[in-house]
Amino acid sequence: LFFTPNQYHHKRNVYSASFDATKTFNQRGSLNFSTNGFYRHYSGRENNNNSLQINNNFYLNSTISYRHRFNQKLSGSLIFSMINYHVSAEGQNENQTAFSGAAIIRFSPIKDWDVSLRYFSSVSPPRYSEVLSYTNRKDSLIYETGNPFLKTAVTHGSNLSINKGSFYISVSLQYAGNRIASEYQWTNNSILLTSQNINNTGWSISGGIGPLTSKNRKFSYRMNLTYGGEHLWHNENKNTYTD
Repeated sequence: LFFTPNQYHHKRNVYSASFDATKTFNQRGSLNFSTNGFYRHYSGRENNNNSLQINNNFYLNSTISYRHRFNQKLSGSLIFSMINYHVSAEGQNENQTAFSGAAIIRFSPIKDWDVSLRYFSSVSPPRYSEVLSYTNRKDSLIYETGNPFLKTAVTHGSNLSINKGSFYISVSLQYAGNRIASEYQWTNNSILLTSQNINNTGWSISGGIGPLTSKNRKFSYRMNLTYGGEHLWHNENKNTYTD
């Protein structure tokens, strides 16, 4: 089942490209469009049985954003992104499309007070090392294998922030679906390390003051306090890979 790195030969080719354009409307608004992507081709051969594995990954991220300043007290931003991720491995194909975005409102009701409310979502496809389907020996006990059919992670979050001079308070809430995490499995008196999709929620409350400078300007100080929590759970219905 397992083999050492010197019994395995592999190579990869990576091609990438990006584009960015911005249109400004007077002094109040601006529109931006950007896109970037890559294509990876991976091939590997095991010496023991001369078997060949081929993985192909395609990733494309397109983002459009608009920022507008209504007046001296109110401004906002809208951001929309689409990611397409395709992987083919071991005769199987997986195609995923995910959408993300953000909405940000900034308001200054009175002098020295700033209030911002933010909602955002983001997507993170698996890294190259997490989708390779061959097994690699890390030491005498632990082996590592990738999961070529990992789902793209999608995160949703919100934040409320209030600033008054040097004082601030912030409250955040976050949910991550299909978060990619490492998982240990016992097999044949060894430990197999692989990647799986899990879900989690997290929250935090933070506040602070600073930086403040003494009257003689010989020193400055800042104080921050943060409290948060997190809950994790494994979704058994997600695609997993086993050797």
